[in-house]
Amino acid sequence: MNKGKSSIYSNGVDKLVLTDIIKYSGMNHGSLPFKYLGIPIASTKLSLLECNCLVERVVSRIRSIGSRKLSYAGRLVNFLWTALDNDKGSTLVSWDQICQAKKHGGLGVTDIIHWNKAALGKYIWWLAQKKDHLWVKWVHSVYIKSGDWLSYQPKSNGSWAWRKLCRIRDLIKGGCVGDWWLQNQQVYTIRSGYDRLDSPCMDVPWAKFVWDSGALPKISFIGWLVMQGRLLTRERLKRMGIVMDDSCVLYANAPETHTHLFFACEYSKRCLQILSSRLGCHLPSHDWFDWWTRQRFPSQKIQYQAAILLLALIYSIWWSRNHCRTENVLLCPEFLIARFDKISFFVM
Repeated sequence: MNKGKSSIYSNGVDKLVLTDIIKYSGMNHGSLPFKYLGIPIASTKLSLLECNCLVERVVSRIRSIGSRKLSYAGRLVNFLWTALDNDKGSTLVSWDQICQAKKHGGLGVTDIIHWNKAALGKYIWWLAQKKDHLWVKWVHSVYIKSGDWLSYQPKSNGSWAWRKLCRIRDLIKGGCVGDWWLQNQQVYTIRSGYDRLDSPCMDVPWAKFVWDSGALPKISFIGWLVMQGRLLTRERLKRMGIVMDDSCVLYANAPETHTHLFFACEYSKRCLQILSSRLGCHLPSHDWFDWWTRQRFPSQKIQYQAAILLLALIYSIWWSRNHCRTENVLLCPEFLIARFDKISFFVM
């Protein structure tokens, strides 16, 4: 510990005792509020104004040109989604869904609100265990006294932090502390608390198809959006009032829906025919995921290679569609399939 950079903070301590503590510790006596990592630390709830310095640092990252030019997968790694520096715009998929595990159809992004509650759950666990800790002994002697911690009700004049901790205890004590760790004599961890707070969800059947194949992240990400039906097709853009014409960019004979673009469009069918001929195997003309699930492959490796192939085809068709929309140039299917050698992946 660097005594020159450390201070002692106290409340309700006898002056003589405090003098002795300062004398023997060799540290200065500080006063609230003080700053830690640029954030004021106080006994009361922080205001938006006090958190502005942290908000400004985050926003400056979002405003950078590099952040705005990232792919969806790149934004995910950098904790960004829309790459906007204001409140305008919306996510393609709700944050509740994004924060679900990949096997549940999400992206596995940590829900910071749940994580914070799970982190505070460690203090709740300590108090329930009456852990040999100075803070735990102080709380029991000052607040809980001879009462039961799990049924204790805080007074209205208690500090904001203490009342908040009691509210989180009420939230998790039934499903977590009371029924799980105490009864099973398990050691509490933040991860286990987070998992217990997470809402139970069903596994989605396409998770392994999208994520376990080993495809490039940007390819898997577009596949994930397709499975969610959340790509910004012209049919969706028309419903949002952004465009007037919802006809397919690649083959303007039907509305540009997910089903049409990847399965019914003549352009997509031609891409599939070329690829099937090149690989010497028959690939389905619709519902690729269902085909991949039911197909009997010689090995799991070949099964995942087939998933990479189909995901790369989805990504390439979407890339060609965007290129046609922005550059007004429709690439021939033969050229698009030739790009496979550059973006991926494998030889079956």
